[in-house]
Amino acid sequence: MTIQRGWCPSLYEPMATGDGLLVRVKPPAARLTSAALRTLADAASQFGNGVFELTRRGNLQVRGLTPAGVLGFAAAMVAAGLADADPAIERHRIVMPPPLAGDDPAVPPGVLALAEAVERMVPPGLPPKFCVAIDGGGVLAGVPAADIVIDARNCTPDTAMWVQRKMRDAVGHARGVVQPARQPRSAIGFHRYGTGHEGAFGLGLPFGQTDAAGLLRLAELADRFGGGAIRTSPWRAMLLGRVALRDLTELRIAAAEWVLDSADPRLRITACVGSPGCDRASVPARADAGLLAAQGAAGRLHISGCAKGCAYPGGPVLVGEAGRYSRVENWRAGTAPAPQGLTLEAAASA
Repeated sequence: MTIQRGWCPSLYEPMATGDGLLVRVKPPAARLTSAALRTLADAASQFGNGVFELTRRGNLQVRGLTPAGVLGFAAAMVAAGLADADPAIERHRIVMPPPLAGDDPAVPPGVLALAEAVERMVPPGLPPKFCVAIDGGGVLAGVPAADIVIDARNCTPDTAMWVQRKMRDAVGHARGVVQPARQPRSAIGFHRYGTGHEGAFGLGLPFGQTDAAGLLRLAELADRFGGGAIRTSPWRAMLLGRVALRDLTELRIAAAEWVLDSADPRLRITACVGSPGCDRASVPARADAGLLAAQGAAGRLHISGCAKGCAYPGGPVLVGEAGRYSRVENWRAGTAPAPQGLTLEAAASA
């Protein structure tokens, strides 16, 4: 096991943070059964601090693991069908399939086979954060920013080989050439499949975070409303893929703790974990994001605990330094802005 700092972690290559070690779980086909959700929640509580973050690639970051607990957690993930026992294979799982593949009838049926074919071709030496995203169309057509974007609706037999050539061209480079995101209008709320009686329902995670108890409640919702499974997505939302129209009112009541409205101010503000979860951060970025959302802060904003810029999506940002903030409108993550020494409220309104 290799422990990294300031790196792109995997299940077998944890990253050291302020609250322990962080690993990533990449659910196959972006799908978690309710049983797998319960195993994930139990293992994170046993081996870590039970805190989860949903990444912009639809992965689940698990925080607070101890060096002794990483291998036990990894073994639990393999047993639950959420990871491969081979670290090399797990490291090469860089493809984001459409999160509603297998649920939304408009998503091409061969899209998951395409994802598997591409991952079998991944060469060694790609940039650490290299990513291939597949847009399957349907009610949530669109993809996050990625190095290669595949439109599954226009694939040919040569598509996988074309992607392989592109990946080989990227080997040895410090980073890929990231294509811009093509986001769906919103992943939150109900998305009906055509004129049928079912659809997908997006449950927003406030600031992309939940805990083990939250996962257990999601498992209950999956059993009651989602056909026993839930999907991860790159849009700060978990998706129930098989929700019946007749159950919508009951679902909204049962899921009241999640973000159910695309206009919720918590969706306009993003943040890294901040202190005390990160020992590089001097400000409680995620807690401060909650304060600004509760105050009804207008416009999109990112709060970064330090100049490293983890999870920075672009746009206006408040960068923490020595317990205060600097506001930057167009920032390059990793570069320290000129210190402004602003309070949270002053930086937010600047």
